[in-house]
Amino acid sequence: APDGSGYVMLQAMPTVDPSDARMGTILATLRADLPPDALVGGAPAENLDLQQALNDYLPLIVAIILILGFALLLVALQAPLIALLGTVVSLLSTAAAFGVAKLIFQDGHGASLLGFTPQGFLDGWGPVFFFAMIFAIAMDYTVFLLATAKEHYERSADPK
Repeated sequence: APDGSGYVMLQAMPTVDPSDARMGTILATLRADLPPDALVGGAPAENLDLQQALNDYLPLIVAIILILGFALLLVALQAPLIALLGTVVSLLSTAAAFGVAKLIFQDGHGASLLGFTPQGFLDGWGPVFFFAMIFAIAMDYTVFLLATAKEHYERSADPK
């Protein structure tokens, strides 16, 4: 570096596409072969690091969302079994939405009907973001449905 800090910047241009699976191996080799205090940057390294962080934290994020959803239903309905069933139903509807999204946007079924070209993969942030959004919408409708059923039961004392 011209400021005398002793830093050096090297530029390496890989011969593979940044989305190629071999890019992970290239970056791992670079990080292993360079001195411990060396940093590897650039868009491919950033994308792979982001994907790794998302993969590492996804189970924790899903667990927190499920626990908060269960707690919301438990407070709203004051019935642990129904709160658990409501959470499971919301999780199942979220899984179904992911399945449909994969069929359409990743596998391309119906792409010509909808007028787009599928890219064949999802961006790394997509599953985390969409899980939170879809689960929240499913939980919202579950709360409305179960709260209405509870109110009806409290008014009529008839479970049917």
